[in-house]
Amino acid sequence: VTGVQTCALPISAASMGLGMNASWVQAAIKGSWYMPDENELQERMFLSFGASSAVHQDWATPVNNNIALLAKTIAKYQPVTVLCRPNELAKATAACGTTNITFQTMALDDIWMRDMGGCFVVDDQGGRGLVDFNFNGWGDKQAHANDANVADKLSKLTGATYIASQLTGEGGGIEIDGNGTAILTESSWINSNRNPDMTKAQIETELKANLGLRKIIWLPGIKGKDITDGHVDFTPVFLQKAWWWRNSTTTRTLMSTRSPASTWKFSRPPPTPMATSCRCTRSEERRVGKECPRCV
Repeated sequence: VTGVQTCALPISAASMGLGMNASWVQAAIKGSWYMPDENELQERMFLSFGASSAVHQDWATPVNNNIALLAKTIAKYQPVTVLCRPNELAKATAACGTTNITFQTMALDDIWMRDMGGCFVVDDQGGRGLVDFNFNGWGDKQAHANDANVADKLSKLTGATYIASQLTGEGGGIEIDGNGTAILTESSWINSNRNPDMTKAQIETELKANLGLRKIIWLPGIKGKDITDGHVDFTPVFLQKAWWWRNSTTTRTLMSTRSPASTWKFSRPPPTPMATSCRCTRSEERRVGKECPRCV
């Protein structure tokens, strides 16, 4: 899912007419575009009612039904635009309804708006841009000829300034705090199936230019284990300028404030208090607010 947000974009080397072999002294002239936190107020949400039967097989209809439910739920709070194929407009309208929901027909391969729809950016003067990260089906793992054009079409539909990044990537590969800091995985960005012959430094410079970033926190990620090569959007998330990262051995919290993004504090959260009424000796089951099944 990708939402139209009041945000704008930095000037990239691509918008300056520089090719992939241009000097990487600086990928962009520092501009005023930046990508806001996705938890800030949004003008509109975009969804794709276009589950591919070739990909989802017998689940294509249930997937679209869930998208319709999501559209109707979001529409209670903000406008929604549903993308669909021309021959599925009647089906999409019947499933989603029309209360605070509009429809836009276009050729589609599948449903992943967060990944193929680009990233909206804003500036302090109310301008809006859209960065196209040249969706290629997560490294040519899935048909994407139509989905690769969605970001360009959305920029025209919303009147956003179109910004062609020099990078190939996906919106689901970006976690951002809206204050110039992002968390990314190396496995999905520094990958030959997306950005061959580009160094980590080149990729980071372009990302900073495209999204108005000052700091990027790189996680290693997991390459080749899922179609996304380990997108960051299923690991950490910023929570009011903080994110939690959980794995099998530790839980850590990283705090950021509105002060410069270089100011960080790492700490471990306090241990979970044990329920005093629990008589069980298995500590992992003794949790506040949850009765131990061995003691009930």
